[in-house]
Amino acid sequence: MMGRTDIIAAAIRFRAARKYAGLGQEELAKASGRSVSNISNMERARSYPALEAIMHLWNNHRVDANFITAGAYAQLPSDVIPGLMKALDDVISTTDLLRGSAKHQKT
Repeated sequence: MMGRTDIIAAAIRFRAARKYAGLGQEELAKASGRSVSNISNMERARSYPALEAIMHLWNNHRVDANFITAGAYAQLPSDVIPGLMKALDDVISTTDLLRGSAKHQKT
């Protein structure tokens, strides 16, 4: 998922960021001024992650926007990386978004 900028990769990284932050969809929706269905659509690659939700994850949980949108992790704080990578592995192993492609492929 690193370096990919397509909507599926962004959706997977967005969901991983939410899970890393310990937030449910309802909590992220409320915190970012979005609806739960909107957050769900972002995580199912029906729409790109919204700026308000990305900014909440950055301002409150230090997940850089470049990670969510482009898979770049150089800007992530070093103490965030291990937990975020675990969340990403968990999401990749359970998502249906990668059906028909190699789930284990992260680069």
